[in-house]
Amino acid sequence: MQKVKSIKFNLDNPHEEELYKYANRLSNFAGTVKSLLNVKKEKDSLPVYRSNPDGVIKINF
Repeated sequence: MQKVKSIKFNLDNPHEEELYKYANRLSNFAGTVKSLLNVKKEKDSLPVYRSNPDGVIKINF
């Protein structure tokens, strides 16, 4: 089964218009988005290191 997730671009916003034009030039838009989502997913699963004022480093997963 396949599902579709749409992306809206507000063409009144110059930044989003620029992104829209760039997206239209990509030969594999879906592959590019999936690749970026995968990178974000892997980054979100990395541990977060925080140092308290006392110098103790806590690692949160």
